[in-house]
Formats: sequence, C-alpha cells, structure tokens
Amino acid sequence: MRKRKPTKSGPTRCAIYTRKSTTEHLDSEITTLVVQRQKAEAFIASQDNWVALPDHYDDGGFTGANTDRPALQRLLADMEAGKLDTVIVYKIDRLSRSILDFLHLLERLEECGVGFVSTTESFNTKHSTGRLMMHILLSFAQYERELISERTSAAMGATRRAGKHTGGLPVLGYDLVDKRLVVNEEEAERVRSIYTIYLEERTIRRAVAELNRRGWKTKRHVGATRVWGGRPWNTTTLHKVLRNQTYVGQVTYEGKTYTGEHEAIVDTPTWGEVQTLLKENSNGASKVRNKYDALLRDVLFCGQCGEPMVHTYTMKGTRRFRYYTCRSVRANGPTACPVGAVPAKEMEKYVTELVRERAQEPDVVEATARHAEEEARKRVKALRVERTGLRREGGRITSTIDRLLEQDEPRRLADAREEAKAAERRLTEVDAEIETLQAGVDPQDVGAAIAEWRPLWSNLSHEERARLVASMIERAEYDGERLKVMWREAEAAAGEIAS
Repeated sequence: MRKRKPTKSGPTRCAIYTRKSTTEHLDSEITTLVVQRQKAEAFIASQDNWVALPDHYDDGGFTGANTDRPALQRLLADMEAGKLDTVIVYKIDRLSRSILDFLHLLERLEECGVGFVSTTESFNTKHSTGRLMMHILLSFAQYERELISERTSAAMGATRRAGKHTGGLPVLGYDLVDKRLVVNEEEAERVRSIYTIYLEERTIRRAVAELNRRGWKTKRHVGATRVWGGRPWNTTTLHKVLRNQTYVGQVTYEGKTYTGEHEAIVDTPTWGEVQTLLKENSNGASKVRNKYDALLRDVLFCGQCGEPMVHTYTMKGTRRFRYYTCRSVRANGPTACPVGAVPAKEMEKYVTELVRERAQEPDVVEATARHAEEEARKRVKALRVERTGLRREGGRITSTIDRLLEQDEPRRLADAREEAKAAERRLTEVDAEIETLQAGVDPQDVGAAIAEWRPLWSNLSHEERARLVASMIERAEYDGERLKVMWREAEAAAGEIAS
C-alpha cells in the first residue's frame, strides 16, 4: 500500500476508538465506552486545530487479544479510505493486548500516514520519540506477562507435586473447603456406585444408560453468573470420572502422579479393575463387535434358501482358515442346503473389487461431493456458533483477569490465564477449520481421492471397512456358483464415503 501523506490544510480529523471486554451495562447511558470517549474528546479539545469525527468506533464485549472486532475493522477501512488523520484511544490496551497485533496495526497506520495517540500515556506516533517509547513499553509489558506466567506455572507445579489442589471446580464426590478437597459423603457413595455399575455393565454405553435410567446427574456447580453440570450422563462425562486419579487420592502434573493431600474415595483394587476393563474395551472394541474381521457380516446371504451366510473358521495346526457358510447348514447339517462353504478371503477380495468399481461411478462420486459439501456447511455453521461463544467467553475471562490483577489473587489469576490461553488456542483452531471448509468441495477432487483406492482402503479399520461395504451393498446372494449384488442408492453410499 502506498503511503498517504496527512492533510496539511484544515483541522486534524480524529477518530476515537473505544473498547470494553464485557457486555455488561452496554444498554445504560453511562458506560466505560462513554467515559473513554469523553476523555478522548477532552484531549482533542486541548489541541490546536484538532476535531473529533462524529462517527463512533465502539467495540463493546470484544477481547483485545485479537483484531476480529467490527468497529476496529470499520475504523481501519475508513482510515484506508482517507477519512481520518489520527486515531485516539484512552489507553494502548484498548486498541490491542497483543504486541504482535499492535505492531501490525501501527504499521498500517503509518502506511496510511495516520497518527496514533494514547491520551493517558502521553504517546503520539506523529513523533519518532513516541514511536520508540511505545515499542519499548510494549516489549516490557510482553516480557512481564511471560515472566508472571512462568512464575505462576512453576508455583502451580510445586503445589501439584505437594499433592495440593491448585484451582478449578471440584469433581463429583468432593467439595472445596478452604482451598482443600473435602469428601462429600453422599456424592462419594454415588461415585463408588458408578464404578460398580461400570464393572457390572462392562461397557461405557450400557453404564451410561443405567445411570440415566436411575435419573442420576453430573455434579452441579452454581456460580455468580452461570451454572455448570447437573446434566444427564454421556460417554465423555462418565469416562472422565472413571479415569480421574483424584478418586484414589492422587494428583497428576505433566504426566506424573503424586500422592494427594485429600482422602481417596475409591479403593485401589476397584480402581485397577476399572482401568483394566477400560483398556480392554478401548483396544478390543472392534474385535468384540466383529471378532474375526468378517467383512461381509449382515450382507452376504445364501442364494438358495435365503438364510444369512455366517462367518466361521477351522484350525489346521496354528493356522486359521476363515470361510462363510449357510446358516441352515451350520444349524441342521450339510443336507439342509446345497450351498457349501466359500473361502472368506477370496469372497471378500472379490466383493472389495466390486465396491471399488461402484465407488468410482459418476453418480456415486457426485453424490459423495454433494454430501461432503452439505456436511461442510453444517460444520461451518456449528463452528461459527462456537466461535461466537468463544469470543464472549474471551471477553468474560479478560474482564475477570483485569479484576484479579487489581485484587492480587495469583492463584485464581493463573487459572484465568490458562483458561484464556485455551480459549484463544481453540478460537485459532476454529478459524482455521472454517477457512478450510469454506474453500468448498470439488467433485473432481472427490473422484481423484476415490480413485486412489488402495490408501483409502488401507487407512480404514476392519469395522470401518465393513460399515462402508454395508453402506453400498443392500444384499449379496451367493448360490454356490455366482454372486448377485444389489446396490444401495448412490446417496446412501456417498454418506459413508464422505464421512
């Protein structure tokens, strides 16, 4: 962008930018936005031949951790259109809390020949001294924040290694009393019952169903402005309870385990038994559902009697030979149906080749592209909702940090900063995913991806392969000599391929 020289004749046109992190009291007549503007107007009035532009550039409820703010973007657009000469703020952090973002904004101001003034910090980028001092101030501020973060992290690590609770909401079974975890006997009994239920039901899903059947809820916390928990169980919330080492009197930090100062709720043998079962279910889930990787289960039928072809095997020494046989023969002997056994490996290889050819047919490719495009739109919509929530949460956290800085509460401040970092990381991930999804889906790319069948197929688990085959084949009938395949509609197949 070519530099634009500031206007020499006429008054200096000043745009006042204001920002506050929270949305509280925005509908009242007097807000911090109003106060910021009043102070800026007073400063402008004290200058010779300066005038405040009537346009308001107010961002209420937006964090200064990024530049994705509507009023700021409008101000930058007006600046590049040559509508102003100087930007006035109450304090530097009203424009940005990130040194990188601030320096980038400063460069854009300089490219347009626009000055920057902070009314309370005596900085004016129209002068070289002001620009130098601003860089120095922000550099020290960034250093100080990182230093505080390192000290806080070190203190938190020492606290965790000592077995102490370092903040956050207490889990089910415990209450927080004087910053220490104290057993809540009623909830503790429920935790022990949850562990017992999981060992009885043997799977997370069945245990969740039983907990919800009993009407049990997750732990409920009531804050000043919001309520957490108190909801029905799901696989994620139950898994967290079953994996949480707090219940055996331990704390974890950076992958290591330390003895906690709190009392255990679950005994060590029960804990060990639950962890063993969780590991078995995690490693062998697909094997339990499809023990010998039968690709054609629920798809292959006998072409003579209509019964399903069931998967079985025989052993010759240490080698296993898999095959499919008619269920009538399996149940009633070889005379029940003329269709004999067929080797599973050869039949599955033949069907896989048919599926590969079908997946590359134009109607399936087009349907797959449509399905992928629709899924991308749904995902973008959900991500935008999440992004809005993250921005609001970022504003709330920033307001909390500002308050805790004044109250000198280092432990709560550390928690809030970690929460802010997590929210900002997630916001970056969401923005990147939205940008990728909005690029769209090209049917030619989908066709090319499907054409590379070998890597596509090899990256699927046995369960996923069986599901893909079942999504494309309605029914396959083997009469002892020939295989007849009835395909599903292209849309049904496309949904599985696209996912």
